[in-house]
Amino acid sequence: MAATMLLAGCGGGQGVTVPPGAEQLKPCPHREIDVTDLGTVGKPGCDLAGSTLLFPDGKTVTIKEVGATFSEGTGTGAELIEYSAVNWGVPGVAATFEEPGKPLRVWYTSSEAGILQAELMR
Repeated sequence: MAATMLLAGCGGGQGVTVPPGAEQLKPCPHREIDVTDLGTVGKPGCDLAGSTLLFPDGKTVTIKEVGATFSEGTGTGAELIEYSAVNWGVPGVAATFEEPGKPLRVWYTSSEAGILQAELMR
């Protein structure tokens, strides 16, 4: 099963394909993962759907099913904070966080998830 995802607002609007193998992943035990610790997770070997990500400002986001993108903004205008999370399946997950006046921050469980996230953000 390969899934193609499109994220509205991406430059070029190109879809990114989830790598094969996700259908064989067993569910991971649900846990809370600090986004700043995603790099220590590596390829999880299971599906992280249902676990939660803890962002630097304390917001938690539930990881959706493989191939799903979560994106949310809080606040408006100059106070807008944006969160996103993508479950890439076998490579794990990636998350982004953007707050006013600071550069976009991106975290991911494996280099493959980071590459896929970069492609999605183009």
